Amino acid sequence: MLKLEIITPDRKVLSTETPWVTVPGEMGELGVLPQHLPLLTTLESGVLQYEQSGKPVKMAIHYGYASIIDDKVTVLSEMVEQGGHIDIERAKKAELKAREEIQRLLAKQDEENHRMNKYEAKLKRALIRQQASGN
Repeated sequence: MLKLEIITPDRKVLSTETPWVTVPGEMGELGVLPQHLPLLTTLESGVLQYEQSGKPVKMAIHYGYASIIDDKVTVLSEMVEQGGHIDIERAKKAELKAREEIQRLLAKQDEENHRMNKYEAKLKRALIRQQASGN
């Protein structure tokens, strides 16, 4: 069994024993079983899973670190949300708002890139004219 502890700056969120845990590593999902080699890794925002009473439990974690030493997995994270306590409607509204804002910013970025290209071309023409004038 693994000892799993999840800690945020405010409190210890969880301390339990589990046969396995998966964490959202920076390079992808990382599965941990007993006798895992010692490891310290950064975590991305994602889903942490572990088993409790024979059933998988999911938690949303938002960035942090995981330490694995001697069958103990310690997760330090900025924010943790237990899957069963997440307001799905609020999350869907936040997703929609974020997608709309990204689209707005991308459109603005395209506009700015076009202007940048226009002025880079003007600069290039001005420099070439100066070179060609012989002065």
